Amino acid sequence: MSPEASNSHDGEATLDGVWAKLARAEEHLLTLADEIRSFITRDPQPFGLSVPEFDPVTGWYIVYAIVDEEPPERLGVILGDVLHNTRSALDHLVWQLVILNGGTPKGGAQGNAFPIARTENAWRDAQERQLAGVAEAHRKIIEKAQPFKVENPDKSPLVWLQFLSNTDKHQVVHPIAGIVHDDPIGKVSFQVTQGPGQVVREQWQREWFSHGAELLRCKVEPMTPDTKVEMIGDVELRLAFSRVRENLPKLLIALVKSLAEDLHPAFAAG
Repeated sequence: MSPEASNSHDGEATLDGVWAKLARAEEHLLTLADEIRSFITRDPQPFGLSVPEFDPVTGWYIVYAIVDEEPPERLGVILGDVLHNTRSALDHLVWQLVILNGGTPKGGAQGNAFPIARTENAWRDAQERQLAGVAEAHRKIIEKAQPFKVENPDKSPLVWLQFLSNTDKHQVVHPIAGIVHDDPIGKVSFQVTQGPGQVVREQWQREWFSHGAELLRCKVEPMTPDTKVEMIGDVELRLAFSRVRENLPKLLIALVKSLAEDLHPAFAAG
């Protein structure tokens, strides 16, 4: 089969491929969640916390992260499958929009694709190349989802999708590591169990959960060599990737699904 034949677009425009890609992304996401859960809850647990240790340099009692086993690289590979299917669903969407408009989609680096534009200039360029053959009404729907339409484009979910997908596809498997889920202060507390003094201050150190990282600390006054401190309560640990919270892949799938749903009436009418 020639490359031209493999790019065939005969037949009516359809969103079937887009929905299939998103369904596969959701399947991979469920697999990822199951394997993360199995890893975190295994016995013995791969992560833990130290008892509060006094640091004579800072004068604080510090709780350190303990990592006995790093998350398997396989988790990052599954994440890459989620990202690939989510990102490619957008390109499939544009391909079908061209067919819907009676055109012939163009493949390759200079062909049709879903643009992710951080600036208006980038958007104008994208319309000439990536959205060539897409009807104006459908371009307007795509434009509403563009990063340059929000106050901080660099924090747009589509920019994150582009970055994460390209990194996985061209560079490295995304590293996955532990994080402390949400601020634990109030859910855990420090208590003086021996000697004089009382806890006068508690802090959560927003650190990536790497071995030896400072996670929580407290200040005791007055403090003597006989003072001992314990931490009461449990800290909830999660896994995240590339310093991004774990719910991002789910958010990205929902975003792409919402965009496809906005465009679905055009395919139904066609």
